[in-house]
Amino acid sequence: MRILIVEDEYDLGAAAQERVRQDGHAVDWFMTLEDARAAVATVDYDFMLLDLGLPDGNGRDLLREIRRTSFDTAILITTAEDQISDRIAGLSDGADDYIVKPYDLNELVARIAAVARRYV
Repeated sequence: MRILIVEDEYDLGAAAQERVRQDGHAVDWFMTLEDARAAVATVDYDFMLLDLGLPDGNGRDLLREIRRTSFDTAILITTAEDQISDRIAGLSDGADDYIVKPYDLNELVARIAAVARRYV
């Protein structure tokens, strides 16, 4: 799969990128909404890992934009926002799954596989 990671925390982004690549996926990683929007406009991704708290805005805005279009990709929110209301809002806005930081990288790839099965 071709996976887009949108994560502004360098250490976490680098670790997630490496672990997802080890699982055999092609990965692009960007740290801002602006770069993520440009990537989505030019590349056909199968899956997106989307952080919500980004330096230039909220990832939830990108999620809503994507779901209003015909962009049909699996989206897993990865965030420190851990309230039930945050999770409900993310899922209601169109995310396929939601994982709270800090998370285990092996759980992350297991969730990617589980969500991806629904898109086959």
